This record gives sequence, C-alpha cells and structure tokens, in this order.
Amino acid sequence: MHLQKAGNKHSNGDTHPDTMKKIASFFLALLILCPASFAVGASEIFISLSPDIVALTCEYIIEAKLDEALTENAKINVSFPEAVKLPSQISDGLVTISEIPVSGVLVEGSLISFTLPEPQPDRKNLLIKFPLSIGIINPFNSGSYQITVSVDDLSLTGAFNVKPILPQAPLVVIKPDKVGNKVGITIQIPHPKELVINAGDLVKVDFPQEFMLPEVLEPDFVNISGNKIAAGSIQNQSISLVFSENASDEKPLTIAFEPNFGIKSPLWPGEFTLVLAIEGKLEPIHTGTFQILPLSPTLSISLNPPLADDKWYDESPEIEISSKAQREIFYFWDNGKRLPYKEKFKAEDGMHVLGFVGKVKNGGWEAVSYRTIRVDMNPPAFEKIHKFYNTEKLELVYSVDDKSPCKSGVGDVESENLEGNRFLVHLLLKPGPNEFVFWAKDTLDRLVEIRETLILDKTPPPLVISKPVALATICGKEIVVTGKTEPGCIVTVNGITIQVSQTGEFKVATVLQKEGSAEILVTSTDLAGNTQMKTIPIVYITSAIITCQIGSKSVDLAGFPSELEAEPFENEGVAFIPLQTIADILGYDLDAKATTLADRHGKKNITFSTTSKKIIIREGEGKNLELELSAPPQISNNIIFVPMDFFDKAFGNKVTKEENTIKIYFCPRG
Repeated sequence: MHLQKAGNKHSNGDTHPDTMKKIASFFLALLILCPASFAVGASEIFISLSPDIVALTCEYIIEAKLDEALTENAKINVSFPEAVKLPSQISDGLVTISEIPVSGVLVEGSLISFTLPEPQPDRKNLLIKFPLSIGIINPFNSGSYQITVSVDDLSLTGAFNVKPILPQAPLVVIKPDKVGNKVGITIQIPHPKELVINAGDLVKVDFPQEFMLPEVLEPDFVNISGNKIAAGSIQNQSISLVFSENASDEKPLTIAFEPNFGIKSPLWPGEFTLVLAIEGKLEPIHTGTFQILPLSPTLSISLNPPLADDKWYDESPEIEISSKAQREIFYFWDNGKRLPYKEKFKAEDGMHVLGFVGKVKNGGWEAVSYRTIRVDMNPPAFEKIHKFYNTEKLELVYSVDDKSPCKSGVGDVESENLEGNRFLVHLLLKPGPNEFVFWAKDTLDRLVEIRETLILDKTPPPLVISKPVALATICGKEIVVTGKTEPGCIVTVNGITIQVSQTGEFKVATVLQKEGSAEILVTSTDLAGNTQMKTIPIVYITSAIITCQIGSKSVDLAGFPSELEAEPFENEGVAFIPLQTIADILGYDLDAKATTLADRHGKKNITFSTTSKKIIIREGEGKNLELELSAPPQISNNIIFVPMDFFDKAFGNKVTKEENTIKIYFCPRG
C-alpha cells in the first residue's frame, strides 16, 4: 500500500519546506511502525501483509524510502484498530528494522511503542518486519483499516487492506428441517490453503439457547470430513471436537452430526445461526442462517354459537380447542402470555386475536394458528360532548364509546368518521342555546340517540380582583391573589392555573423573583373560550426592617426615623430591647400589666413573665406553644424590655445583631 506524505501549512497557505520534511518523515516513521524521532522528507512507504488475508497469524512488512535519514533514538507509538489482535508482549528481536532486532517493545492494549535500534546502516531506506504473532485479525472483518502513529506532538494515519480468509460464511444444513426430537446437522466450511488444519486442532461449535444438546457426546455419530473425531466434549451450549487427521486444503471442511447423536431441535421454530471457531487459527464466526420449520397444525377451534369470521357477537361466545393428534394445547390473546388449555373458555369483549398452538410431548411445536374474534356486548354510548362555544360556524369533534365500528350523525346529517369512532360534524350556532339530536349506530344495528344543548357565548367573563389592590406594597415570600369570576372558568395568575369555586371565587399564591415594581397578570377563560384579562401593578418587597442601636432611643422604622420608649441595652451578653413601640409596629397590643401581647389582626396571644424564660403562644382553642428565651424579660423604670430572640420566637421575625446595631425584619400588617 502506498501512503502519501503530508505537510503543515502557514497562515498564508504556503507549506514551509522544513515543516514539510518533518511531517513527511513523521508519517513514514508512524506507518512503518518503527522509529519515531525522524529526519526530514519521507517520499514513499509500502506496507504488505503475508498472507494478505484476514488470518490469525500474518507478518507485516513495511518498506520506507526517505529523502533524509532518521535521527537516532527516534521513539514511535503505533495505534492499531480494534479488529487487530496484539499479543500481550513481544520478545526482544521479534521486530526488526533493516535486519537489526528491536528491543524493549512495549504493548499496551492496542498500542505498540519502541525505539529505532542502532546501528542503522542506512536510515533513509528501512525495512521493518513484524513477526507472525502480530496482526491477528477477526476472520469476519476484512476490508480497509487504519493505523495511527504518533511521534512527539504529531500523529498521522494510514490505511491497509486485507481480504477475507473465507470466501463465504459456513453453510449449515439440518435434517429433518421441522421441529422434532432429534436432527442431523452438517456444517460445511470453505477451506482456503492459508487455513492449515492439523491433527490435534480443536474446533468449537456454539449452538443457540433454543437447541437441546445431549448430556454425553457419542463420537461414533460425529465426523469431520468423513473421519472420526479424536476426542470431543459438551459444555453448556458448546460442543468441542478434536481433529484426528490433517485436513486437505483442496476441499471444504465438513462437520457432520448424525441424527442418532441426539441433538434435539429447538423447542420453537425459527431462523438460527451457529458460531464456530478453530483454536488459534479461526476466530469465532457466525455460519449462514438456516431455518427450522414448525410441524403442521393439528388443532381446530369451534365457537358456540358459530358465526362467520368477520361477524360480531353480541354476547361472549364459548371457545373449544381440539386436536387430531395427541398434543399439549396452548392459547394466548393478542400475542400475550401462552396459557395451557384445560377446558372451554369465553372470549373477551372487543376485537381480539386468539392464537393457539400444539406441542408434541417432549418434542417440538406446531405452527401457530390464529382466529380474530369480535364481541360487542353493549350498545354505543356518547362520551361527554362540550356544550359552550364562541363561534357560529362550529367544527365539532366528538367520540362514541363502542367496541365495534359505528356510524354517527346529528339530525339528518351523517358525521365524518375520523378514526376509532371519533367523528367530525359541521354545525351552525345561533346566539344562546341550540338543541341538537346526536345519534350513533354500531355494527350490530343498535341505535342510540341523545339530545344536547350547545350554547353560543361570545361574552368575556367578569373578573374582579379583591387582593392585591393596584399600587399596593406587598411584603413577604409570596403574594396571595384573590378575586371572583364566572363559575366554571379557568383562572391563570402569573402562569399558575387554577379552577375556581362553584361560586366563581378563587385564591392563589404566587412568588416574584425580585423586589421592586411588578405586575400581577390575571386571566379568566370561560367554558366557551372567551378570555378576560387584568393587570395589577404593585410594589414588592421581601421584608421591611426596624433598625436600632444599643444605648440609643433612635430607631429607623422601615425608612421612617422615630424614637423608642427607652434605650436598648446589653446585660451578660444578652441584648434587651424595649417592647411596646416595636410590638405596636408589628401589630400587637401590650396589656396594662405588661404580661400579654394580643394580635390586632388575628387571634394570637403571647404571654410572658419577668420571672421566667418561658413564653406561651396561643392561637385558637387547644393550640398552645411553649418556648424558652435566652433570658427573662426585664422591667426598668416601668418599661418592659425583652431579650432580642423574643422577636424571633414570639413573632417569627428574623433578628440580626452586628456590633451595636440590631435589625428586626418584618412585613407590615393591616
């Protein structure tokens, strides 16, 4: 094979001579599977295989003619295709370059690496030989293959061709070719002169899982090209045979298993192949496909009451299966699980395919027989027909539930049957209610009629948004939208779709991604498809902040400066904050005894004491929660102070402290 040299290009499109030489020399080193660090300018490389067929052993010969000599110690990495089998290691001296043995050859997976041996009498004209232990190729994969050789940072690829070792796949003949107890098998393998078979060689034949092999091999009933085998064995689905004589290369190899050998045929008919290999000489290959036919059917089926195959039953018929010969009988519905037949059975409602088959006891199967059975035990029934529309010229698609094919229409007009008892009809609607008579008739001539009122409605539904109001500031993790529309409508709030209540009311929570000005988009679509849309502009914040300082009455109430009733202070590492002003901002009233907080916007009460760390939260009957603070509340100058974590545990507000600055995060209420 002749490989062309390659060269790198400069950005202006010209090939630099030095670069050209390096790549060419590279390319040669690669493909010749030899030296790597090379000189400049490879002119020609020839690769030949002996034999040039897909053999288990072959010799690679590479002749390289260079313009300039290779450098010393050139390192070569050669990557072979997966179809090529390499030995796990190559002994020193088996690879030669210009008759000089190469040492230190490394084999890693599909990669061979080595260094150009010294001394080389002529580094410009090299003859590289790889031993017969290299180049083992799967016999089925003839054709063109690529080898990639890398030197330093460069890599080049070249191709070589191999012919198939066998002109065609082995032929298999089986007699009898119908399922039964025992069969004879003959395998004919084309035998080229390159495939040398000697006495003692082992051939292995793998049979499909469907085949039943005997437990013990009987050598008298097995031969290879007319000669008795030297030895043989059976393991799982494989039979191994040893050649007793050298095989002639002038005629095909023939492996014959006589019927008395006892190979049982497949339990199930079909198309099959065998896999065979000759150890060390022929990799596993598939034979040609051969077919095993089923036995002729002996079963018959009867239905009570009897009907022609294309007719529909209005009740489930009774089914009986019988055989003219002694058979095990199996049946199945719609290619489902095969069931043993024991007694008469009934067909299911609908159109189903019944398969039934006989099996010889301890033998093969008959051909499967089929019968389509049609049962429709109920009259047609209309699926729900939509009643509201917003167009006068209506193309209505509706469905009829029935096992058998139906005809249908509206009044005197027959509808178009789309498929599977789905129908299309063109109707003209007037404003308001429109009454129509729908009818359907099944294959058994059962007629059903229903009256339907279709309503033409082109008016969008009313839509009132209760919350939030326009331009409101909304605080919190989510925004609750409430409103009312027409009953039966579908409401969508910022992409969230909900059903409304029976009175048309709806409530949904939505989440915005960022704070600031935003819009809530609400749409309501009625049963006729009319839509009403409203947009509510709002300002969205996740929380407001109360900011105060240890030792200062000044307080920032969500951007509004004010004063507390006293200065916050710190005692034994616990920050205390005056309660009344902040509780008022949060929506709670402090009682005269300064021991209970009442929620102005709900039923929540918080009870605490200056003698205990515990607080009790009550929300309705039987809903009491007891929590513990970091320190008991304190009274100073008739002002109640609470520890900083009171706002977290009692009110559920996030609280932070950095140095002397305390921040309480909250959402305004009311």
